[in-house]
Amino acid sequence: MTPNVSRQQIEISKKKKKKMVYWGTTFVLGYLLVLVLFGEVSIPHFLSMRNAYHKMQSEISDLKSENGRLKSETEALRSNPEQIEKLAREELGLAKKGEIIYEFPNNNSPTSLTFKK
Repeated sequence: MTPNVSRQQIEISKKKKKKMVYWGTTFVLGYLLVLVLFGEVSIPHFLSMRNAYHKMQSEISDLKSENGRLKSETEALRSNPEQIEKLAREELGLAKKGEIIYEFPNNNSPTSLTFKK
């Protein structure tokens, strides 16, 4: 036997269900919004990670070009004696026999003047 439920009670029950669905949906959407704005996978976090990615890509590109430059410099040093002499003069301050090197103080670069006797 089922108890007789009035039409008014059924309407009230339907309204309560609608309110529960409305508030439940509102809560879930609000929770998702908070996660998107402040969570670990939030929009600001995504944007900062994207910026970091682009910065790293730029650094990789710079390092690849520097690698290429260093490889060509290394190859030049292996095959070109003039290049070795130039490097020895500029970086190490070496001179050929009979040359005199004049160095000037208060200069940040290791450049010098060389005169032959």
